[in-house]
Amino acid sequence: MDRYWKSNTAANAPITPDTNAGGFPQDEMPSSDVKGTVPGAWWYHSVNEEIRGAIAKLGGVPDWTRTDQLGAAIADALSSAKLRLSSENGSTQVGFLQAGDGATPRTVQDKLRDVIHVKDFGAVGGGVVDDTLAIRKAIAALPSSNAVLDFGGDTYLVTNAHGLQSALNSPAASYALVIEGLSNIALVGHGARIVATVQPTDMVTMAISGCSNIELRGITFDGLNHYEKDSVISYKQQLLHLLNPHGAWIHHCRFANSANIGLLVTAQYQVIAPTKFPSSNMVEIASCIFDNVLQNSTYGTGIDVLNVHHCVFKNPVCAAWKMSSTADTRATPNGDVGHFKDVIWDSNIVFFDSGYANPLAATGGVPNNYRVMLDGVSFAKQYKITNSIFDNGGAWDDGITTGGFGLKIEPTSGDESCIAKPNTRVDVSGNKFFDVSAKYAVAVSISPFVDDAVLQANEFHGCYHGIDVNNGSVTLAKNYPDVSRSRFSIRSNEFFGTLNREIAFVSFFGDEISITDNRASLKGQPRGTAQLIYVSAIGSTLSRLVVSRNQGDRNIGITANAREWEIDDNSCGSDTTCGLSVGAKVITQGSRAFVRRNRVDSPQGARIDGIAGPGGWVEFNDNTLFNCSTGAWYATRLGDGTNLIGVFRRNVMASGSVSGDTKYNVQGSRLVIDVEDTSAPDTYPRLSSTAVNGSTYRVVGTSSATGLAFIRAAGIWVTMV
Repeated sequence: MDRYWKSNTAANAPITPDTNAGGFPQDEMPSSDVKGTVPGAWWYHSVNEEIRGAIAKLGGVPDWTRTDQLGAAIADALSSAKLRLSSENGSTQVGFLQAGDGATPRTVQDKLRDVIHVKDFGAVGGGVVDDTLAIRKAIAALPSSNAVLDFGGDTYLVTNAHGLQSALNSPAASYALVIEGLSNIALVGHGARIVATVQPTDMVTMAISGCSNIELRGITFDGLNHYEKDSVISYKQQLLHLLNPHGAWIHHCRFANSANIGLLVTAQYQVIAPTKFPSSNMVEIASCIFDNVLQNSTYGTGIDVLNVHHCVFKNPVCAAWKMSSTADTRATPNGDVGHFKDVIWDSNIVFFDSGYANPLAATGGVPNNYRVMLDGVSFAKQYKITNSIFDNGGAWDDGITTGGFGLKIEPTSGDESCIAKPNTRVDVSGNKFFDVSAKYAVAVSISPFVDDAVLQANEFHGCYHGIDVNNGSVTLAKNYPDVSRSRFSIRSNEFFGTLNREIAFVSFFGDEISITDNRASLKGQPRGTAQLIYVSAIGSTLSRLVVSRNQGDRNIGITANAREWEIDDNSCGSDTTCGLSVGAKVITQGSRAFVRRNRVDSPQGARIDGIAGPGGWVEFNDNTLFNCSTGAWYATRLGDGTNLIGVFRRNVMASGSVSGDTKYNVQGSRLVIDVEDTSAPDTYPRLSSTAVNGSTYRVVGTSSATGLAFIRAAGIWVTMV
């Protein structure tokens, strides 16, 4: 298009009008003698020049012989713009402004580079091709700090077949992907899957080493590898390895189908290079799923807090989680032996599918040291295991192996130096344990060396053993006779259908033990020879032992050394043995013991054996026996020493009991007995006393309330009322 070429065109452009007085075009109206509007020269000129100018601006040259120039010029300009915008630098030509006051303009390129996507470096996705090298390139492109690596919800295959030079390389592992030495980095999956195609060697799908403030969200790590039948552990496969993390958060991830470890966290404080491997402040694992993983594990000396909450562990062949470490007095700069400061396990679920078949059963089953749903074998300042479900479903009861644990806390390393230092606090509360039922299996096991423990409000359903505490050992007790510590409180737990013992407590180091308000229901299981409560605390002298308000159908057996005893308000029994047995290994001078208001259903009644020493006091009052057939209140040796006072009052032989001898055997003591209330009115209880000098005295009295006898011999006082 160009200017007019007709013969009546002007040589010069029309003069610009003084004003814009024009209006809208009007049609011709002959009936009114109105002429139609005729555009003036300026109108034609302005339209013509606008079109010519547009063609020139778009890079064209006006040509009066063509009528398509403007459209063609516009199309060429759009095509050129598209090419520029689609080039590698095209995003630099587009602006971006965030909504909100004070937002700063940026280019789209600057905005998009906030996130690095693995497909930016050639990853294909779809789970068809090997994307290992492309993902490695994306990792290499991450800045040292403040970056996001996006996997975009796709599926990526990775292998260890390409070789990888890294400080992590060792003969024991081969890595597919490694991230090292970064800070403030987030790996975001949006539901992505990273699938390990396992080679016939050990393999780690992804290792993250020496990073601080690292976050993983919404990623599935899939080993595509179930357990081999020809060995206990096939390949030493790991899906994710966090090494020396200084702050790590793993949320809404899934770990599936690993022949060994799903998630491994290791942290080792390095004295030589503490700046390279500093102590970690926290590792948090939340809302994750672990599915058909042999075990997950934490190992090391440099983790301050391990917090695992709201996770689901399905079919953990060996352990849902294992926390392990070895003693190292150099572990932290202040010389503490401790490895973890806090282990928090809250609101998690560990379970096995109904009808689960152990894949290792064909090779002899899972070894005992692997059969632990939650295994705390690290030395820690605090374990807090709360509000979780452990449902074994009898999965380990394969008839081949025995043992196993629902929860095991064993904060010991074999280094005796830890005995002299403050150690571990344990809180196990509000959990539910189901069917930890393999022979000799224990739902909750706590071993040395624990300072302060509370086990409360837990439920145990169909377990072989309920709670088993073993604090210390005979050897350590001999080597450290002056160590006295540990306060244990086992309270308000409920047991349903326990196959064997509900509560067992063996302690060689201790100060206070309190076992109270626990309830047990047999749910069809026989009494047998199992015990409701078994206590053996003989390595050191407790300041206080309380066993009160417990209810169950099995017996209570206590052997301890204590300064103060409170055995009150229990309901217990046995089909064959003594329903309530209380005795001391070593007589403690000046001890005070109270056995009161207990209800015992047993053919052998109740027994006290040597629980007080010189200057001590023993009360056996207001107790009731049921179905006692082979003996009544049977006290062999209240204790030893002079000025030991024993009081037996208001005890009742209730329904089902057979009249017989009530025996009290006291050595070097003063004994007060309320005869009338200890047996039927026509029964003559026998009182035998062995003096310090070896002389023996026997007193036979009447049951009459008016009968009164005082016998004094060899410094022994016996009073019958």
